[in-house]
Amino acid sequence: MLRKFKEIAKAGFRVFGIKIRMAQSAQQEIVPLEDQEAMVEDQLQVFKAVMGRDYETAAETRYSVDSEYEAIKPFGDPQGLSGDLLIAAGTMIKLLNLLPGAAVLDLGCGCGWTSNLLARVGFHVTGVDVNAASLAIGQRNADASGLAVKFINADMQTFTLDQRFDAVVIFDSLHHCLREQSVLSNVERLLIPGGKIVLCEQSYPDEEKAGLLTHDDAIQTMRRHGTLEKGLGTKYLVSALLGCGFDAITVFTSQGHYRRWHIARKSYEGLSEAVPNVIYTSDFAVYESNDEAQMNVLEKKLKAPYPDNPIVYESGWYNLEVNSEADLKQWRWMAKEAKCLVNNPKRDALLLIRGGVNLNAVENQKVIFKINNMVLAEFIPKWSLFEKSYYIKKEMLGDNAEFLLTISSDKSFVPAQIFPGSKDRRELGIQISLIYLHNI
Repeated sequence: MLRKFKEIAKAGFRVFGIKIRMAQSAQQEIVPLEDQEAMVEDQLQVFKAVMGRDYETAAETRYSVDSEYEAIKPFGDPQGLSGDLLIAAGTMIKLLNLLPGAAVLDLGCGCGWTSNLLARVGFHVTGVDVNAASLAIGQRNADASGLAVKFINADMQTFTLDQRFDAVVIFDSLHHCLREQSVLSNVERLLIPGGKIVLCEQSYPDEEKAGLLTHDDAIQTMRRHGTLEKGLGTKYLVSALLGCGFDAITVFTSQGHYRRWHIARKSYEGLSEAVPNVIYTSDFAVYESNDEAQMNVLEKKLKAPYPDNPIVYESGWYNLEVNSEADLKQWRWMAKEAKCLVNNPKRDALLLIRGGVNLNAVENQKVIFKINNMVLAEFIPKWSLFEKSYYIKKEMLGDNAEFLLTISSDKSFVPAQIFPGSKDRRELGIQISLIYLHNI
């Protein structure tokens, strides 16, 4: 069967797809549409040569499932994939980094084990898969555990829904799709501005390419199910994400069989400019606390137009400061607690807050955001700069014409008491450079 594949390769077909051009400094060009379609045609040619028949998209809907194994997945395979699946599940949750109650869409969820696990963690989960038999298993498991997971039988390339999600997960399923760019474009439409995509996919020998895999396991799987078994190169996926409206992309390598992850953010509508930097990293310590990596993300400046909802700085704020040589360019220091009033849009909104802490003055400084005295988030910045975005439900904003935003920290410092030569006797908490509320 591989002889046919080799004959096609010798005949000059671009069987492994197209070459993705990588610019310098981790900047990447986007794949032209005509090259994407040429790559699809290549994959169909290879499938026919290897399998002896044309590819049918309907094969995804009718492949048989191993009900006994799928019903207990990720368990039941202690000497095989169970350990790898559990490692992947923990990696997924950590990379999502969402508050309980966040809306998560699990695309290509299969038997729903990832959907049900994410629901147990505390998220509101919708699982989508093209195979009804697999979804039935997921629904039975959810019902048995009292989990309110919504399962939908649909093709993730064309799936639509009025709801918008805080994050979308695609775990080991994008490679079954003939047009992965269609899936990523669909994901971009389903996410809130600033929403996150977390995907884990098998790689390809050439990281700048994508194409059908032709090793024995892949061929056996394609023969058994009639589905596509593709490899998606790392740099190719980055290019596809950029082309579909994502930025702040991180490529992360973890342990176990499911090693390669891409994490990206839907660009803020009306705020993004330029092509973002891409970060490649290989462990959580670097992903979470590498100053240089974090700065690469923050170097992509967000242009802040006049806010949809004007902000009035109330108590606890110092005067605006400007320094073109500083990382934040302009900012206001606040005392230990500061308050501001924001026009209430009385609809769901995206809240973006950017700021900084002085790690040389204060260690492990906790930052707290509150809306109308209800805690929105608490965190300890691990870098000198931070950028946080939150999808705010209109119910949290209340019914008044304005809502109260309170920013506080558990520690403060007086520069004159810490730094030799300083005459600044202000009590300082944290710096805030941007508060932006965008109507959804």
